[in-house]
Amino acid sequence: MFYSPSTKGFYDEAIHGVRKLLILDQNWSGEEGAEERNTLIDNPDCLIPVDAVNISDEEYLALLSGQAAGKVIVPGLDGAPVLADRAPPTPEQKAAAALADVDALLGEATKKIAPLQDAVDLEIATPDEKAALAAWKRYRVLLSRIAQQPGYPDVIEWPARPAAS
Repeated sequence: MFYSPSTKGFYDEAIHGVRKLLILDQNWSGEEGAEERNTLIDNPDCLIPVDAVNISDEEYLALLSGQAAGKVIVPGLDGAPVLADRAPPTPEQKAAAALADVDALLGEATKKIAPLQDAVDLEIATPDEKAALAAWKRYRVLLSRIAQQPGYPDVIEWPARPAAS
């Protein structure tokens, strides 16, 4: 098994090709000195990057186990793979995650509001439907203001979801 620090990927000679090919001297007929008569050449069809380092199956499995436990695999100083703690999310990543959550919750609120608003528009809404409509609209407005909260995106005070109607 090989690990490339430039691609941060793993490679296997069985899949990506062997790195070296042994070229046998067809004209040699003696028994001694066979190593000197044969030649190792780079395999032009090998897909393993030149910077890849050899790692054992045990090292590979330990890296995958660490990754499953929440660590990340990164190149060490010598190019060999090592486990490291995940970097905390950047403010931009936190904001993007929060906005994705807001979008999902806004979609849910809009689906709840539509039939309630129809009942009000048609003047057939019950008092409970009118109250539910107001609660869902208030919730939707508060969701749309999440990014304006002080401390955003590190600290978010999520509005309470209205009770089921």
